[in-house]
Amino acid sequence: MNREERKQREELMKKSDILEAAKKLFAEKGFSLTTVDEIAKESAFSKATIYHYFKSKGEIFMEIIKKEHQKVMDKIESIVNSEKKCEEKIKAVISYWLETYDLNRSFLSIFFSPEERQKIQREIGKNFINLMMGEREKYRKQVGKIFAEGIKEGRFRKFDVKDLITALNGIIHAHAVRKILERDKSSLKEKTETIYQIFLNGILRKEEKSEKK
Repeated sequence: MNREERKQREELMKKSDILEAAKKLFAEKGFSLTTVDEIAKESAFSKATIYHYFKSKGEIFMEIIKKEHQKVMDKIESIVNSEKKCEEKIKAVISYWLETYDLNRSFLSIFFSPEERQKIQREIGKNFINLMMGEREKYRKQVGKIFAEGIKEGRFRKFDVKDLITALNGIIHAHAVRKILERDKSSLKEKTETIYQIFLNGILRKEEKSEKK
């Protein structure tokens, strides 16, 4: 490793340390109550160093979102490209999302506070909205491949793929929001099978389904 490569590596490590410190504070205090001074203290860097890498607290927050979304997309893509059956891929997506909520519950609670969301949007502006919409579309495109594959193979009924994505996201995120808002600390991941069965098979008992036919 030459000097330039070593320098670049050190720069990346510093940025990563700053982002981890900021994420911890955002999770504990929320976006609006966290200051750059506190981020500097938590990361053990000077305030000048923080501003060397990031223009503002809002930019730090945006970088955290990008980093976290990249983790999500890497995992979702690995599920989509796996050799699993389509329904197994759906179950894996559900399990991963619930595990992600379990591991990041405090940080993600920021997004379920109308006041916090408003303050974030005021400080970051359209960049925040555009980022969230862009990341959402990347995710929907990948998950859509699972449903399209399942429909093509005859494993799933022929519903509109967009409706299926919306339904899946709805049942996953509604469970997470309820747990967070009620301050229920029990594991979300343990609900994987329940959510999977409700989504895939519905709530009618098998005898009822037979009678409907």
